[in-house]
Amino acid sequence: MRSATEVIPDEPQLLRQAALEESRILRSGFVVELPEVEAYLQQIVLRLAGSETSLADTLRVRIVQDPTLNAFALPNGALFVHTGLLARLENEAQIATILAH
Repeated sequence: MRSATEVIPDEPQLLRQAALEESRILRSGFVVELPEVEAYLQQIVLRLAGSETSLADTLRVRIVQDPTLNAFALPNGALFVHTGLLARLENEAQIATILAH
């Protein structure tokens, strides 16, 4: 099993592509800033990461203004959750399940 910080040969290129995609998404105008919600989601992510501090430092949650039930992650640690999905989730356990997936 690889550690969270181990680099595989193709990983630098993959991470560059992920950073470009994250930048494109952030500039799209669909990412909304909801500091309180983002902080809450980030706290859930940190609890899920547990003692993996390098992983916890990498993960960051963003909210996408979109009515669909979707969430996705990029290999560089960016997590995006659609507002439509957040509106349907009923409790923290459901949110944690989505973020952990």
